[in-house]
Amino acid sequence: MSQFLPIIHDHWQHNFDTQYSTSDFYSKIEEVVKKRNIPDVKMKRITLSESKFMLSTRDYLRISRKQNTFDVCAATFGSIFFVSYWYGEEANEMRDAIHRIRFIGPIIENLSAMKTYYQVDTQNMFGGCIRDCIMEVVDDISKVKGLRTLSPEERRPEKGR
Repeated sequence: MSQFLPIIHDHWQHNFDTQYSTSDFYSKIEEVVKKRNIPDVKMKRITLSESKFMLSTRDYLRISRKQNTFDVCAATFGSIFFVSYWYGEEANEMRDAIHRIRFIGPIIENLSAMKTYYQVDTQNMFGGCIRDCIMEVVDDISKVKGLRTLSPEERRPEKGR
């Protein structure tokens, strides 16, 4: 299981001055995503280490479609509850193997990495749809907990890392 996404499209996080259950948050996202009937979507809960030494772990919700993946984290941190996601692409073992072929490997890799308009469109649709699902759950929790809704600036992800 990959600890990192090698290609990051964007990242988002926000802290909430409240407490909430990680498991309940993930269940709500799973419900909202299922209602959208996104083709080929897969969801699973994963455990990733908090450091290189595997001393502590954190639970994430992984939402993926083909090579595109959202790793969503929701947890308490002291007296706050935070939510974050990393949206990117998983490693492609075949592309990595091709890259190692001397001289022509990088050329072949670059050609195979090129995407059609349709591939870019569906990647963007998946990304936008999952972001909307996450924000819908964040809005619902904010309403239930009596918190203000997030501003457009607070909803905006950071591009790539």
